[in-house]
Amino acid sequence: MSDDLARTDEFPTLQSNPERTAVPQPYSSRVSVETGANTNPGRVRANNEDHYLIARVARSIHLVKTNLALEPGDDLIEEVGWALAVADGMGGHASGEVASRLALLNGVHLILNEVRWSMKISEDEAEMLMKRMGQYVLDVHQAISDQGNTDPKLYGMGTTLTVAYSVGRDLFTVHVGDSRAYLHRRGMMLRQLTHDHTVAQRLVEEGVLQPGEAQHHRLKHVLTNVIGGKGDHVVRAEVQRNRLQDGDRLLLCSDGLSDMVDDDAIREVLDRVSTPQLAADELVRRALLAGGRDNVTVVMARFLFPADTAG
Repeated sequence: MSDDLARTDEFPTLQSNPERTAVPQPYSSRVSVETGANTNPGRVRANNEDHYLIARVARSIHLVKTNLALEPGDDLIEEVGWALAVADGMGGHASGEVASRLALLNGVHLILNEVRWSMKISEDEAEMLMKRMGQYVLDVHQAISDQGNTDPKLYGMGTTLTVAYSVGRDLFTVHVGDSRAYLHRRGMMLRQLTHDHTVAQRLVEEGVLQPGEAQHHRLKHVLTNVIGGKGDHVVRAEVQRNRLQDGDRLLLCSDGLSDMVDDDAIREVLDRVSTPQLAADELVRRALLAGGRDNVTVVMARFLFPADTAG
């Protein structure tokens, strides 16, 4: 196992103190996460088919009564994760809006019904979590396809889905479609974590197009991988694991941003604007100024890690 994935003991042995005892808090609960989001229907479309969510996921013990002599604030012990998601719906009338909403709601219910929550990430747990995330996508796809097939007004509805889950320094993403997840490291990089599941991107991967040509190709919006949609097709969940560093920012967006604002301009905003909410507002504003041809959604998180342990 590489050094950057080395784990530390989150629960060191309690030191004996006859007067007062400090309960060691899990590393994940001491990570500071600041978030921001903005969504807009754009300047062309009448309704907004994008949906997003930001959720603080916690497993906790809250001591209601005890005669233990604890340090102030130690009545609550919890492990914490963060989930961010963007879904960009498609389909006639309002069915795209329905599909993106159902994708997020079904995902939330699947997690709530999950017996095992991943709050401490070993190598084995990371592998199992990635498998479960892939299965969540298949389950969401089936639920949306079933509803579309039973309601003629919703037939063919589909959506992209890009989800990120962090616990401590571990970051997991699961992705279908052409919404995107980016990792921004100040002064160093803006890296696209996801791949666009489009015909144009497939042509790039096959060597037919150069990478810069896909952005302006006529098939850049034709999806090769979608949740729901028409016909009986297999969804491919793209699942990844990455490690976060202090000050990293995570950006999830619909293609209403990436079509209107290129990566260099996105990086310039993130290098300059440190607050996630202000950065999200500025990126949406840039997309609207560039024409706002589609719904645009931006979700952001900034991670600050305690210095006393690597996590």
